[in-house]
Amino acid sequence: MNTKDYIKEFEKRVKAVEDPAFMFDIVSSTHAKQVHRIHTEGKNGNGVAIGSYENEPYKKKRRKKGLPTSTVILKFTNQLQSDFANGLLKTKTGFVTGVKNPTNSKKVEGMVDLYGDETYKLTKDEKKELNNRLRRKLIKALS
Repeated sequence: MNTKDYIKEFEKRVKAVEDPAFMFDIVSSTHAKQVHRIHTEGKNGNGVAIGSYENEPYKKKRRKKGLPTSTVILKFTNQLQSDFANGLLKTKTGFVTGVKNPTNSKKVEGMVDLYGDETYKLTKDEKKELNNRLRRKLIKALS
């Protein structure tokens, strides 16, 4: 392959990397782990329990549904979890996670107010895994 052909091929690979689809599987995998951690394990971005339930009437409602009450797990009707799980959106500069339903937006704000900014943040391990996946995929795509 001559230099001109090599440059043409390399430019084609760079263009493929710029396509949002290139990043989607990397980002969506990390997002799925984040959803599971928050809504099933009840852990925040520091990898520790989100918090504990103090409201006895709410704890009673959770017990009635067979849901855990010893630590906060942000799952009750699954509406918030479902909205957050489907809330990975492409923006002009990358991807963002969140919720679309205004009711769930208020729930997220309430959880952050109650349990702190770390509630919905990525853990160090999630960030590291995301970066490692990206690095491997970039090397493969550009090689």
